[in-house]
Amino acid sequence: MDTRIPECIRPVLNDYLLSLQIELPGLIAGCYIHGSIALNAFNPYLSDIDFITILIRRATTSEVKN
Repeated sequence: MDTRIPECIRPVLNDYLLSLQIELPGLIAGCYIHGSIALNAFNPYLSDIDFITILIRRATTSEVKN
C-alpha cells in the first residue's frame, strides 16, 4: 500500500479490498483514494475515507445485493 496513506486507516482499506476480492471476485478493476487523503490533509478525528471503486462491467442484481 502507498506510504502516503496514513497508517491508521490502512487496516480499514485492506479490509475493504479483501472484502471486494472475496464477495465480488473478478469484478473490480481498481480502487482509488481521493479527498483529504489524496490531498495530504487527512485528520483522523474529522476526516472520512473517500474512494472510488471501478468495476470491469455493470454489476448484476445479485452482486449488488451482496
